[in-house]
Amino acid sequence: MDLPADTWEIKADFDTLTTDTSSPDHVYREMVRGIIESDQAVKRVVALPNWGYSWMQVPHGMVVEIDANSKFKADLFFTDMWSGTALCPVETKLNEADLLGRLPNVHRNVKVSAINPPRFKDSDGQFWTPSIGVHHNYVGLYTTDRENPRTHMAEKIYMVIASTSIDEKTYEEMEQYFIECEKSGMTYKEVFYNNALTEQFRALIMRNRRRIAYDFAQSIGAEIRFRKYSKTTPPCNIAHYQFETESNYVHFPNATTMIFYRNATNTAQTKDGLIVTRSPLQGPIVYVGPRNNENSRSIFSGAMWTNPHYNVFPTTMGLRLTPTSFDTMIRKIGLSKKELAQRLLTDSGFDNNEMLTRTFPYFERSTEWKIHEETMGYSMTSVIGCRPVCVKIL
Repeated sequence: MDLPADTWEIKADFDTLTTDTSSPDHVYREMVRGIIESDQAVKRVVALPNWGYSWMQVPHGMVVEIDANSKFKADLFFTDMWSGTALCPVETKLNEADLLGRLPNVHRNVKVSAINPPRFKDSDGQFWTPSIGVHHNYVGLYTTDRENPRTHMAEKIYMVIASTSIDEKTYEEMEQYFIECEKSGMTYKEVFYNNALTEQFRALIMRNRRRIAYDFAQSIGAEIRFRKYSKTTPPCNIAHYQFETESNYVHFPNATTMIFYRNATNTAQTKDGLIVTRSPLQGPIVYVGPRNNENSRSIFSGAMWTNPHYNVFPTTMGLRLTPTSFDTMIRKIGLSKKELAQRLLTDSGFDNNEMLTRTFPYFERSTEWKIHEETMGYSMTSVIGCRPVCVKIL
């Protein structure tokens, strides 16, 4: 039975973190209504500035408050759980002119879908291959200009940035586990809090991201810090990232409440910087919090910040509801397909690539977006853009 209109609308907040011109449309509102009406454990849903939707996916850009001790419902978590973005500084100088000859290495060594996907359970001890993932993920070499704290001179630095999830077949196993949890009557807390299975799966996704970053760096001849992970079969090298921004995950602020961050993260859990994804041809931006002198080796060195809205902050700038045409995009950016292929390495071509057509025109930090930032507690001025050199996408 549907809830009375005023009941679900009390639980839905479409206005606090958006504005009149960026308020969710009726389709998104109906999707949120369905979430609330299907699960009495949902106490509140707040739409974010990066709200949106894609076919057969959980609505983008929202934070959901849930009664942690209620019976678990699986549907909301049929998505790319624990996806995230990791930043790995390049330790030596690079010659961009040398990269063109190494692009075939990337095609050969870095895959969007795994040749041999990891299993949801007991992945250690198995042979599995890493993958970027298909949900608007990427891995790439980026550059930006930062001040050297010793010389006080601007320096061009390079970074490998990996925004990944895990293979679709592995997520299908996760979904089957969630279905079993729902059938057995487990609570949200039992599924996500101190649950060895979901915790090891989260660790698997992080390890996959670190393997992808290492394999990409090796393929283009970039030196990044790494270590050998010996538990898998065979042992593998995994990147040492400077910081990571996790998305599509849950947090327990207390014993009775669970918060689900969808295309968002918790600012109180950030370290050094918070990475927000835009178009592959723009590169991500890094929000640096209050100065953190404790980590002088970091190229960003920011501390966390907070806000009264679950400490939420978007991890993407969102997707266009209506994709542009590839011809329109390519005409306006002034790159030929040949030139584009030297920057973007893709397994599915360019013409109908959603990573391109749903993120163009480019997303910028408009006046309206900066108002959103302030509402979510970001009052600092250190927002760093990362320029793409070469990027692997679907």
